Amino acid sequence: MTAALLNESIPMKRVKTADDTFWVLIMYKKTDAAEKVSAIVEREAFRYPDFKSMDALKLMEEQLGRITTQPELIDR
Repeated sequence: MTAALLNESIPMKRVKTADDTFWVLIMYKKTDAAEKVSAIVEREAFRYPDFKSMDALKLMEEQLGRITTQPELIDR
C-alpha cells in the first residue's frame, strides 16, 4: 500500500501477528473508494492496449524463431 491509497481511510482494527507483522483493517467512505477504484481502472484500461501489443509481438517473435532459416530442397 502506498500513502496515496491510505488517504481518507479510517483504521478500524490493528492486529500484530507472531512474526511481528501488523494487519490493519481500514474503512473508506463509498464515494472515496469509488474515486480511487475508478482511477485505478482507468489507468489499467489505458495500459491494456500496450500490454496486448507487446504480448502479440512476443508471440510473433516466438513463431518466427521456429521457422527454419535454411530453404528446403524439393525434388521435381
